[in-house]
Amino acid sequence: MKLASHSEDGKRIRQAVQNDVQPVNSEPKKTHDESGKRIRLNETLKLSNGGSLKFVGFDPAEGSGLKHIAISEYEVLKDLAASEWASLKSTADKVNKKKNQTSLLEKYREFLLRYMENGETYHNSLLFYCLIWAADTQDFAWAIALGDTIVKTNQSFELGFKRNAITIACDSIMENQEKVFETDKTLTSAFSTAFEKLKTKQWRVDNVVTLGKFYRMAGRYAEETADFKQAYDYYCEAETINPRAGVKKMIERTKALI
Repeated sequence: MKLASHSEDGKRIRQAVQNDVQPVNSEPKKTHDESGKRIRLNETLKLSNGGSLKFVGFDPAEGSGLKHIAISEYEVLKDLAASEWASLKSTADKVNKKKNQTSLLEKYREFLLRYMENGETYHNSLLFYCLIWAADTQDFAWAIALGDTIVKTNQSFELGFKRNAITIACDSIMENQEKVFETDKTLTSAFSTAFEKLKTKQWRVDNVVTLGKFYRMAGRYAEETADFKQAYDYYCEAETINPRAGVKKMIERTKALI
């Protein structure tokens, strides 16, 4: 029997032979897999990096006949990012490494923005890769947004670092802040944002040294602006958090000025 290759309106269809002939696209299309993750069932999978992949094959569990094999965009991008992460780790040229990191951030930004805007909560390795790249390239606004998403979705770090994702972001922000303060005696917006999140416990670092540094820096700025009481309080908090924060003389000095 010759199978029809086009529908009445001229569109091409595929047909599967089981007990009788039925076009595959007459079956209801699934929008989510068994775990609840949204999937794409189009033959052509459009990727954020501009490419596309086609997935069509046989599914033995469904008997004979053509079935679309659903592969999520995330699974494809995750493997790409893992490969690029491994490649960058072996790059000795710091200048080219940062250029590549900046390029990769743009490559995955659209996908991650959609992930955030859609309120997705599945474990997403791209959040971690991009947070590290953003911190390394001092794209702190993006690093903070990624950190917020990691905290909101309660995801744990997975790339072999001893510090958690938030600590890594905060350490990078602090390193930049210390350089800025030595020349301008000001606080960066990234520092102010991160410090507020730490004070209100929206963010938690796993290193007392990091947290102590934030309070010490806040104290230095308060002292610089002649807010000696606030400076004293911040210095005391820094010492409470980390007795080796190096603020003993600062505490004595500001206490005398209150």
